[in-house]
Amino acid sequence: MNVQSPVMIHLLTCTTEKGSPMIMQILVFILMAVAVSASAVAGIWFLIEAFRVHILWGLALLVFPVLGAVFLFLHWDEVKKPFLLNMIAVSLFLAAFALTLYGGGNSPENGEGTTGMPSFSLSEKITEIKQASTERKAREAIASRGFMGRTLADVEQELGPPQARMTRDSLTEYQYTDRGLTLISSNGKTVTDEIRK
Repeated sequence: MNVQSPVMIHLLTCTTEKGSPMIMQILVFILMAVAVSASAVAGIWFLIEAFRVHILWGLALLVFPVLGAVFLFLHWDEVKKPFLLNMIAVSLFLAAFALTLYGGGNSPENGEGTTGMPSFSLSEKITEIKQASTERKAREAIASRGFMGRTLADVEQELGPPQARMTRDSLTEYQYTDRGLTLISSNGKTVTDEIRK
């Protein structure tokens, strides 16, 4: 007879506000706690070994931690165990990070991982960043051109509708705040002045 603990059943079936299984968050927390503990133990152990070799090595590592790489290279036999423990801690950090990002799917339809965060592939993210960069460069190129003398219809077709439109006296201001640009028209048809911020 297979009797499951009520606590385990609750953890497996209970979800957080974002819909992610609680067990996944607990697993990530445990991995991070073990990784932090192992890294702290490895660091202290490494420092103790440096003091055992010579008091100046220990003091040097306390003041200049980057000398740890030199000490590791020169005294591998003494510090290989704390170094390997630290590498295990780094692996646990990476595993927790991977679970956070790529925790599987709640449902393939919404593209969310079991941690409630969107899951994605690295190549998709790189493509998205390149596309955003290309779009930004295109917007900057458009904004760098002068608009004086062009019709407001052409400008709206190129830049889209303005974020704000204000009329004072006989002048109408068309504000593109996202581009730091204000276009002014005295006749309501063509751009007669522009202000860049």
